[in-house]
Amino acid sequence: MFMMKTSCIAFIIAAAALLAASSPDDKNKQPPKPAAGIALYVSPSGNDRNPGTKDQPVRTLQHARDLVRRLNQKMSADITVYLSGGVHRLTEPLALDPADSGMNGHNVIYTAAADERPVISGAAWDRGQSHAVPWPASKTRTSPWPNPAGTTPPSA
Repeated sequence: MFMMKTSCIAFIIAAAALLAASSPDDKNKQPPKPAAGIALYVSPSGNDRNPGTKDQPVRTLQHARDLVRRLNQKMSADITVYLSGGVHRLTEPLALDPADSGMNGHNVIYTAAADERPVISGAAWDRGQSHAVPWPASKTRTSPWPNPAGTTPPSA
């Protein structure tokens, strides 16, 4: 349980760094250069039956992670996973472990695709709320999270 929480926290920190690195305020920032090695692509409009190419991206980060696990056993170059713009929804925590790291002196890199702003979200809509609540979705009509624009959630 501790390792899963640690992996989730590490992924959230990495995702925050990814989003911070793609700030629109940084006008001088160059788009990521294609890394030498294997490139996988993830898009909210993709399909997990796709091979993960630029023209046929996979849909979920979980499937991209699974593809990386198959590829990284005999790495001879870095593996870069490019996230397209849009909201990448997580229905459960994305568990990462040593199998998701680079091998043979190479790295596994998750980054935004050029000129894209991906958002990784674990929020879920709870029909009893007037706003989205963090994963897992609340089972009650109360939430510690503020309502948008000061609105009040519907009463029970």
